[in-house]
Amino acid sequence: MLSERERRLADLALRNRYLTRAQLSDCCSRKEGTAAPLQQILVERGYLTGGEAAEIDRLAARAPLFAEIVRERGLASEGQISDALRLKQQLSERNLHRYIGEILVDRRVLSPAQVAEILAEQARRSPRCPVCGTRFSAAHDPRHACPACGHADGAGTVLPGLRRGAWTLLEELGRGAHGVVYRAHHESLGRDAALKILPADGPLLARARRGRAVEHPNLARVLDAWAEDDETCIASELVEGLPLYDHVVGNFRLSLREATGLLKQVAAGLAGAHRGGLVHGNLTPRNVLITEMREVKLTDLGVWRGDPAPARVSVAGDLRALGALWHFMLRGEPPPLQEPRRPFADLPELAAVVFSRLRALDARLRYPDADAVRADLDRLEDAVLHEEVAAERAADAPLPASAHGPVEDPPRRPSRGRRRRA
Repeated sequence: MLSERERRLADLALRNRYLTRAQLSDCCSRKEGTAAPLQQILVERGYLTGGEAAEIDRLAARAPLFAEIVRERGLASEGQISDALRLKQQLSERNLHRYIGEILVDRRVLSPAQVAEILAEQARRSPRCPVCGTRFSAAHDPRHACPACGHADGAGTVLPGLRRGAWTLLEELGRGAHGVVYRAHHESLGRDAALKILPADGPLLARARRGRAVEHPNLARVLDAWAEDDETCIASELVEGLPLYDHVVGNFRLSLREATGLLKQVAAGLAGAHRGGLVHGNLTPRNVLITEMREVKLTDLGVWRGDPAPARVSVAGDLRALGALWHFMLRGEPPPLQEPRRPFADLPELAAVVFSRLRALDARLRYPDADAVRADLDRLEDAVLHEEVAAERAADAPLPASAHGPVEDPPRRPSRGRRRRA
């Protein structure tokens, strides 16, 4: 398992063409049975010289751009920044991933509003290739060629086919069985987007165009959709976040309180889509993104291909998929084929009720819509918060007298009763 610093080192080595992916894969396989750092294995295997490994390790050790901006603005002391970076590194070594901003907010060093401002500044500062516009990491060394077009020191040309419509393709973000997703830039709009390129599909294009009219804070909005050269092109809001799948796997499973807050946002996004006449049809942990501010964005709204089961392409199908997300958040795995009668016996009963109603095969037992799900999640969130507050008060309450030592009998007061006459 690679530490966060080793992952940055590997990414830099690939970007700057020190390594091929096959060479990196070979070294990662060899690292599984040893405690040796990745850079040592790269040198031992002859893929890097000692000087190259030291240079890339130095770049990988640099503080993230977010931390540099915090330091520049004087929003945190050196000690606070160092402690946050140290904690982030320690957690990453245990496969628990947290953002610098999140840690500083938890420690009340930064406010959520300040984190949002710093993220915006970070996006503006990320350097780009002057030829093709590819966005580099903050640690990109300008002496090395651009990984997209080969530009270095004013030389190089744009590769053919890097444009679709008014969008310039910058870098590949992902590839699947049906198409490719790129980061793309629109010059006149001055913004980046996630551009999905798929084989020509009239119904898919029609759904994507309908999606342009649907706006909701928890949905990655469709910005543009068109057909070009036997391809369907869909430009959507670019979300800088971590897939729910990675977020849960990195933490093994979520607390009930965090899972409830995230599922409420997913349900809110579905409710907004359903009101706009759209269903998701492919709600999975990989197309639910979580930003550093813990905001949820649903991606690939209505963008599915092939001939999925009719039950999936419906409001009821979306809600059933929501139940699978709920189980994945709380148990770290999809629900079993034979779902148990008491899936969450260690949690409040309402958590199990939500799951059972979302996954019910009998339509009479299901939730009527996503807003009804949110109502139950609100109740569950209130109950969890009430229990936490009660537990905190109990922990802060003064100990009973018996806990401090033996209790002496109070002094006996003289009787004030009437004297009996002789």
